[in-house]
Amino acid sequence: MNFKIFAVLLSVFGLVSCGPSGSASDSVTYVDGWPIYTALAVGATSYANKNASGLTRTQVPIDAVSGKTLVPTSVTFGDFFQEGQYSAFVVSTDNKAYFLRWKTSTSAWVDDSARLFGTGSRDTCSATYAITADFNSDSKPDVFLSCSGTSNQLMFVSSGSSYVRTDTQIAVDGNRAAATDINGDGILDLVLTNRNAVPQIWKGNTGGLTFTYQPAWLVTSTCSGATLALPTNIDSTFVVPSSTGSVDLILGGVAAVGGQPYIQMQKQSTVPYFTTCNGYAKGFQQIYDTSNNVSALRDIFFQSSKFYVLTQSSVTSQIQLTSYTINSDTPLASPVFSATQRLSESASGAGLPQQYKYSSSGYFQPFEAGCALNRCATSANITPP
Repeated sequence: MNFKIFAVLLSVFGLVSCGPSGSASDSVTYVDGWPIYTALAVGATSYANKNASGLTRTQVPIDAVSGKTLVPTSVTFGDFFQEGQYSAFVVSTDNKAYFLRWKTSTSAWVDDSARLFGTGSRDTCSATYAITADFNSDSKPDVFLSCSGTSNQLMFVSSGSSYVRTDTQIAVDGNRAAATDINGDGILDLVLTNRNAVPQIWKGNTGGLTFTYQPAWLVTSTCSGATLALPTNIDSTFVVPSSTGSVDLILGGVAAVGGQPYIQMQKQSTVPYFTTCNGYAKGFQQIYDTSNNVSALRDIFFQSSKFYVLTQSSVTSQIQLTSYTINSDTPLASPVFSATQRLSESASGAGLPQQYKYSSSGYFQPFEAGCALNRCATSANITPP
């Protein structure tokens, strides 16, 4: 055999490997020493992106950005660098945004924000939550950032090879957000919390970067035939897949008289898409900590015929994971309590994350930025109750 040809073949095959996206057919190129594989796809909803099966590295340590403290719930993931592996978006407590890449050779997150921001603004707000979705339909992940206080909600939108800070002109006291196409026009809509007020739904307009408030899409007023009182002080909202093939809206707050603290609302085919004025809204049984203190909703997951609800006590900070059996009866039947398990923090006393993701292996894994000490090692799989 001609050994020069053999050497060339070895060189070529050396550039074809099983990349971060897991495909053995991916070809790799290098940019500034970074291997670049075929870009990962973006899920259709923020829930799908958070719980993507290929997203397995979901914790960013406290020292990931030198000299900065990160907001734990500000992290979200996507293939922002278009390199065939998940990177992270995070916000620091001094209101600056960062894009981090995973460097396999050193097993560490690396701040490479300048590559994506260029000279553009990285200023944020008092960030409380971040989600990933493709708002402008360019097949690249964008970020929506919930902002508390009086700041407008923000987006960081892909534009060519960079990201641009975009003011949504949505003024709510934000804490949580979800993105999905509610009205079926192919454009993502937003469901946003507004502290001490009713959550809001904003319709995505053509182009996906502006939104119009749609109060008629969520009806929560008392009406004839109402079977459930809306919680007060709603600070959590999630849009999750349902057993009907559509989506459910989950709200968490404080139980009102005649109601429950967390409620499930099945999406309807016409306006109002979500309502408490029929049998398609039901409450979850209240969860308490071991001292009988009320626990607040922090995260929720749908899997097969169950909801898994992550709650945290407002008094003791204990975190519980609870399972409820659900169904798609008409009218909707209340989720049935199955079991609760209290999550134990590490011996270091470093606390527990307030977010998790459901893995493709059927376990829960921490989802956060700014973990420290043994808390970063709590990524061991948690078995559902």
